[in-house]
Amino acid sequence: MSSGAGLNRVFRNLLVLTPAATAVANPLAGYGTIGVNDTGMIMNDAMNFTKFTFMFSGSDAYSVTIYATADKRAYDLWRYNLNPNPYLPQWQGTAPTLPASAWVVCPGPSQQGGEGGVANPLTATNPTFVAGNSWLAFRAVLTTIGTPTTQVTLTVDAVP
Repeated sequence: MSSGAGLNRVFRNLLVLTPAATAVANPLAGYGTIGVNDTGMIMNDAMNFTKFTFMFSGSDAYSVTIYATADKRAYDLWRYNLNPNPYLPQWQGTAPTLPASAWVVCPGPSQQGGEGGVANPLTATNPTFVAGNSWLAFRAVLTTIGTPTTQVTLTVDAVP
C-alpha cells in the first residue's frame, strides 16, 4: 500500500509574452498589466511546497524576474479572494493589501549556498530557475525587453 507521498504537484502557465508586451519600468513600485507583463500574486495554493521550478520557453529578447514574499498579508489576501467577506475583523471592512515592499527578488539555490551565479531573472539563455524555501506567494514580472519577434511562455512546476 502506498502512502501517496510525492503525488502533490502544481503546474501552471504563468505568462505568455508576445512582441506587443511591454516591460514593467519599476516592478516593485506596482503591478504591470496583469497577465501581459506581470502575473500578480501567484502560487498561493502551493504555499506549503518547498521546490518551485520556473521554466522560460522561447528564444527572444525578454528577461522575466521572479519575486517572492513571505509576508502574511499574501495569505490574508488569498483567503479574502476566496471569500470576500469585508466584515471579518482582521480586515476591518476593507480588503487586505500587499505593498510593493513585501516583494523580494527570489534567491536561487546557488545564491543561498554562496556559490555560483543566480538564475534569476530568466532569459532565453538562462531558461530555468529553481526556488526553494516555503514562500507564501510569487510574482513573475517582465523586467527587460529588447526587440521581440516571437512568443515566450513562462511556466512553473511546484512540489512539496
